Amino acid sequence: MGVVLDSVREFLPELREVSISPEAVARLAADPRLHRRPSWDGFHYRAPGAEEMANYLLMQDSIAFCFWGDPPWEVEYRGRHFRGYHALVAALRRSIEVGCPLPDPGYLRELTLEDLHFILRGRGELKLLRERLECLREVGEVLTRQFGGSFLRAVEEAGYEVPSLLELLVSSFPSFDDRAFVDGREVVFHKRAQLLIADLHGALGDALPLRGLEELTAFADYQLPALLREKGVLSYSPSLAARVDAGEELPAGSREEVEIRAATVQAVEMLREALSRRGISLRSFEVDWLLWDWSQEEPPSRPHHRTVTTGY
Repeated sequence: MGVVLDSVREFLPELREVSISPEAVARLAADPRLHRRPSWDGFHYRAPGAEEMANYLLMQDSIAFCFWGDPPWEVEYRGRHFRGYHALVAALRRSIEVGCPLPDPGYLRELTLEDLHFILRGRGELKLLRERLECLREVGEVLTRQFGGSFLRAVEEAGYEVPSLLELLVSSFPSFDDRAFVDGREVVFHKRAQLLIADLHGALGDALPLRGLEELTAFADYQLPALLREKGVLSYSPSLAARVDAGEELPAGSREEVEIRAATVQAVEMLREALSRRGISLRSFEVDWLLWDWSQEEPPSRPHHRTVTTGY
């Protein structure tokens, strides 16, 4: 097991507000929508070379958080309207296609709030713009100072080993270090760092021979737990259910928020194991990809939990 799963499983006996149904996990594992190997999202920008692609994904995933708002943030691109994570991809592609020098680290180091506001322009509410600016500047600064402007050099430095790359990511780029403390107990999630590693694999495949991808867990966010709750896999206490359904914000790092994220990671592990017993061999991040796509195609009827955070 990797650092994230070890940390989450140490916390699971402390769950008070969220529970996991093994019976619902078994039912969900029977659904044919999970009986296939997912492909990486074809909507992503495709850079002309591996080095630029790796830098692009580092930049993109450094600001892949907190897309919910009232009204939701929406970006128009090529005559279509996109929301959430796809709105981020659309905004970045739109800027690159008109000559914006993303993801050049020198440009990112000098990025201004006005620049970023223009790049991410759209309708609705996009939270944490200043925090996104800080993340992008960090990417530019660290890439330039430590890795000669190339994130592929960081991957090479980690020996193409996923655990080493995860450790290097969160130590070199502090904005990727996603952990919480509940009653003195540390719970590690590293959502965006794990997402980035999975995206590198999805985009570059055999050209980037990463080893240890099976140690990646689900990317604990707000979309997956909403779907898992819809399917009966996750259940919330009456008080937590009422708060989530009313759209009340759960503070980042609060017990309730951490329990939802931890239970999501464990539920996906249980689902992966249930699928394996059916002869369907998927890694946890691939189960995550399938569930996330499902949540976009058939949005859950009840709202997701709301937390203002740079974690996800």
